Amino acid sequence: WRGEPLSGADEPSEWLYRGMDEVAGEVLVVLDEELQLLKDAFYKATGAEGCKAVVPLRDRLLDQYGDQIEDKSTLAKMVGTNQ
Repeated sequence: WRGEPLSGADEPSEWLYRGMDEVAGEVLVVLDEELQLLKDAFYKATGAEGCKAVVPLRDRLLDQYGDQIEDKSTLAKMVGTNQ
């Protein structure tokens, strides 16, 4: 971050995630699994009710965009085919 919005060739496409491959999708899966484990441990230690709102990414995508996702077979395809 240089303190200014990106522009020109540096500006990301409006379809930022369209080219997501399966490797990147698997990275998201692993990161999400780790997040869920951390959330569960934090909830067990503190009882913080807000933890219940931290749902798996796949579930969140389906809840928010389910009817807009063409291919639900993998996380990468879910992200890449979300309209």
